Amino acid sequence: MGLTQEQLLERQNYIGASDAAGVLGLSRWRTPIEVWAEKTGQVPQEDKSGILAIEVGVELEDLVAKLFTKRTGLKVRRANETRFHKTHPFLACNLDRLIEGTDEILECKTASGWKAKEWEGEEIPQEYVIQVLFQLAVTGKKRGHIACLIGGNADFRYKVVERDEVAIKQIVEKCAAFWTTRTSCSSSSRWERRRSPYSCPTRLLRCSTWSRATRLTSRRSRARSTRPRTRSAPCCRTSRSGSSAAGRSPGAMSSAAGSRPTR
Repeated sequence: MGLTQEQLLERQNYIGASDAAGVLGLSRWRTPIEVWAEKTGQVPQEDKSGILAIEVGVELEDLVAKLFTKRTGLKVRRANETRFHKTHPFLACNLDRLIEGTDEILECKTASGWKAKEWEGEEIPQEYVIQVLFQLAVTGKKRGHIACLIGGNADFRYKVVERDEVAIKQIVEKCAAFWTTRTSCSSSSRWERRRSPYSCPTRLLRCSTWSRATRLTSRRSRARSTRPRTRSAPCCRTSRSGSSAAGRSPGAMSSAAGSRPTR
């Protein structure tokens, strides 16, 4: 079932777990600029519920949860409510499942057979690791699990994401800084945004590009200044002794040039 217009607008009011990798610049599907544009209303929130891959993933979520319980013996239950960070209310998440009797969560995923290598051994796509760490940061849970059905019925993998306080601190700090930039861009006037080149990501990107171009131009200018400004013509070059070739006789020039015979 697709999201209502009210639900799409509500997502502008917080950073969700699926936004975190994009905010950090570690997503293959979304850039920080794209997330910023969605959160500030520069572009409409995209309703992806009609995409077949996402629709199938939603329908198979129950199956993934059941397979996880069958393989691990851990019972799970739904967690339908949106949860918010205690000190940063603009950080929120929706959990797929809670593991009963524990302080742990489960994230259910599906993947095509072409992406099986991303799940080999201990590998987990980094976007999903960031998503689960973000969920642990918001909920305060101690451990996260990811279960993935690969290729429809080709393979099933489930892995653990341990709580990492250092990584969680970095994620929260970067998301908080991003949200501060978002609110300053959406609330400040056009004149204020013009005055401050660092007031929003797009202007910051342009300023950074301009700064790099300026530094490159300065380096090239310094390199040119260390070179001789003009080059002497071949007939005016001086020998090692410092005497000018223009004041020599033809015989002297031949002897200075070595044993080259004169014509």
